[in-house]
Amino acid sequence: MIIYIEPLSTPCYFWRLLSHYDWTFSPLVVDINSDLSQSDEKEINDNFLLRKSQGESGQSVWPAMFLATVYDKESEAWTGLSPSGMELKRLVAYARSSANLLTKLTFQEEIGPYRWECLFRTPLNNYDAIIILHKDNLQKMGTK
Repeated sequence: MIIYIEPLSTPCYFWRLLSHYDWTFSPLVVDINSDLSQSDEKEINDNFLLRKSQGESGQSVWPAMFLATVYDKESEAWTGLSPSGMELKRLVAYARSSANLLTKLTFQEEIGPYRWECLFRTPLNNYDAIIILHKDNLQKMGTK
């Protein structure tokens, strides 16, 4: 699947793409300059299938996401080392909740910075313990 991203796309579009894309069975091909040929697309697809087959045979552990361009047909620059399957699941969950919240905030037409900033804040209820560091109580490096 080839995704053509318009320069003025909204964050909501990006979050929906992240949350609904079939990362298991499809490489995400971004055609940055509209110069992707059919042979490029075939080469990217072949690289994706090769990586997937190597991962299934247990030869190596590959990232769960395959993001390719004409300039990076093997997905080494963007997703060569990460994300892992667990990280991708978490990313998809955050993208889905952020897209839903952004849609809700847009249609409610409520204005207020406290409503929008929660899109970029990690919910703390996912953790067993939280350490809060107050800058005033911390010693500076090298002082005692």
